[in-house]
Amino acid sequence: MKLTKWLAPALALVLLAGCGSKTETPAADNENETVTNQGYTLTVPGEYKDLLTVETPEENDRGTVFAVAETASLDAAKAQGWEDAGAGNLVTIRRITKGEAVDNVVYDIPGERVFAKDDAGYYFVADYPTDVRLVREDNDAMNAAMDQWSAMNAWADTVPDTFLADNSGLTACTAEELLADAGDLISDADHYASLTNMDARDVDSFAKMVKEFYLDEDWEAMSQVVEYPITLYPDYVAHDPAEFLQYMEGKHMSDSDRQALMDESCHNMFVNGEGICMGSGQLWLRDSGFDAATGQGEPNLAVFAVSGLE
Repeated sequence: MKLTKWLAPALALVLLAGCGSKTETPAADNENETVTNQGYTLTVPGEYKDLLTVETPEENDRGTVFAVAETASLDAAKAQGWEDAGAGNLVTIRRITKGEAVDNVVYDIPGERVFAKDDAGYYFVADYPTDVRLVREDNDAMNAAMDQWSAMNAWADTVPDTFLADNSGLTACTAEELLADAGDLISDADHYASLTNMDARDVDSFAKMVKEFYLDEDWEAMSQVVEYPITLYPDYVAHDPAEFLQYMEGKHMSDSDRQALMDESCHNMFVNGEGICMGSGQLWLRDSGFDAATGQGEPNLAVFAVSGLE
């Protein structure tokens, strides 16, 4: 889940709260503050330690280790009744898988910078907001805070370097180095060319979305990416989303089928004359808008087969 975007004209936003508490070493007024979480250290300059809130969540799906925001912006947003919208956000440090890191680079996720990797094969990224997150009660207060806000953003830009220096076991890594070592995490450009004229990266992205729907058993979302009519085991034909949902009511994946799809990388997937196979056949995709004879057509990639349910 990416950080929620905040539009500059708005004056009331708030960073996700309650994710954890700050763990710190004692520091004198002008000394730097050391914050620890999940075995990692973040150093906050002494001049900012009383101005910032550092969230330290437990291990989570997004891989967030530290999330840093300006406290005054959080307070101003809360006072105005805004919740969960990223107020005061300066930088978030996340530890993610190689596949996630490659996707972020390939799809050029705004505001995200790969800067390190560890011995376990995980990558560290710094997430930066792509718009101004400064919040105050009015424009005059906003203007008065701008110089300090700019200085804190300048510090946030150095966080990857100091984080790398403060934490042993990490190796510096650029986006270019990550892609050079991506291997089969990036599909060959023409891998799906016999079945669709969609960019291979777009096919992979669609497959990952569908995989998530399936693993979450989100049949409502799945019903919107199915090609109708679709025949479902043993001989039920769904002609529209409503009939699809009627069939799916109470359906769950078997453990073996769930594992098979969890193991699907969604890169360079198996392809034959029928379509694109995901997992060991739990899902099949095809582009009904593609004309194989001409290699042309309006892309219409969809799921045309679903199995592995009980």
